[in-house]
Amino acid sequence: MWCKSQLGPRIRQSNVGDEVHSPRLSTAAISPRDPAVEAGRARNVSDAELAKIDLNLLVPLQALLAERSVSRAAELVGVTQPAMSNTLKRLRRVLRDELLIRRRGEYTLTPRAIALLDPLDRALALLNKEVVWPEPFDPSTAEREFTVVATNAAAAVVLPPLIAKLAVTSPGVRIRNIGLDSSVDDTLRDSEVDVALVPDGVLTSHPRERLFEEQWTLIVARDHPATRGGVSLTDLGSGAFAVFDALGQRAPGELALSAVTGGHRIAVRTDDFLLLPLLVAESQLMAVIQEPIARRFEALGMIRIVDSPVPLPTLRIDLVWPSGSHSDQGRVWLRRQFINVADQLLRIVP
Repeated sequence: MWCKSQLGPRIRQSNVGDEVHSPRLSTAAISPRDPAVEAGRARNVSDAELAKIDLNLLVPLQALLAERSVSRAAELVGVTQPAMSNTLKRLRRVLRDELLIRRRGEYTLTPRAIALLDPLDRALALLNKEVVWPEPFDPSTAEREFTVVATNAAAAVVLPPLIAKLAVTSPGVRIRNIGLDSSVDDTLRDSEVDVALVPDGVLTSHPRERLFEEQWTLIVARDHPATRGGVSLTDLGSGAFAVFDALGQRAPGELALSAVTGGHRIAVRTDDFLLLPLLVAESQLMAVIQEPIARRFEALGMIRIVDSPVPLPTLRIDLVWPSGSHSDQGRVWLRRQFINVADQLLRIVP
């Protein structure tokens, strides 16, 4: 139940929205039936309807339904009885329902009013918790698990240094990493997902920020002939490749080579980037993977990075988070940790 000490008698109406940061996506590249566009349209319609309602009526409505008495509701909220009577009249007009019906000297709730009890309590409790009195987050003492959605390649770059940092500064914080098995928007509808790491070309209606950039790089085994004489276009055309292929989606870096050579022979396909250097290390295959991952496997003495005769594109990874999560101090803190780690490692700021 609400009282003056929790929220006060009035809620200020405002229009607050999540800004979507995606300067790299032009409107011309988005289909009119794109799910992100459709979701935005639906949200705008919903916001327009909500703007017609005076949100200051919600707290008195809760008090009236709970107390079933105009005088007691007025006392609870902190207004006069005539003011509460006027509020009840307004609520009846807005909701097109009597809400309270006098029978035998007492007020009873209409079916519509009864149906409003639980949703109204939940909505105002969420508003109180997330907007008015958000819970503080102390990373040094917090016991909380965050869920991070990312491919194993992106996770392999950022999560190890992040985990090492949290072990010192936030020992009670745990990270759960899961793969991206559906669209970003579908994934972020899951209330348990806190952030997602996605390539910049992936469309989403949720807020995003550039996290880091990395280059694609060509790798071979330590004893591959290319480590002595280099790689030519002829070598690319005649050599065999292990390639990333997830339901027909191949890596842009590898496709850049294929476009120049007219198509190279593919010996192995896998949807696991981290398997590629292992396949290359035990064979004469070539592969294209992200440079930070290649550097780690090269440091272990398993593969060699060789210069590509074809310029390879840049891969850009964005940090995406659920719309409406600005008031969650833990999630805000987590996003800062990702950005700080990326800054220290390989973030490129335009």
